[in-house]
Amino acid sequence: MKKTLITIVTLTAITCSGTSIGAGNRQGGEQRLQRMQQHLNLSDSQVEEIRSIREQGGGRDEVRAILTDEQIKLVRESHRQRNGEHRGGPPKDQETQE
Repeated sequence: MKKTLITIVTLTAITCSGTSIGAGNRQGGEQRLQRMQQHLNLSDSQVEEIRSIREQGGGRDEVRAILTDEQIKLVRESHRQRNGEHRGGPPKDQETQE
């Protein structure tokens, strides 16, 4: 009886924590979408399409398919800058040539 109660309590705790993590990811996804909208100058229809893609479990490829060439260029530039920062140095296009 005691083992059963402990199991039920443990499973309930795991289920509840998983639910709150999922809700946090959705909220974080919405904030990320707002940043994308500002940075990439997404149209309202693009924002709705991205929401739909994400709700259906789609990934980067599906999202990039609805971006313009200029928006894709901005995404790549942003990734290059972030990757340079993570590696402890400036992006390659900002390095000084000696």
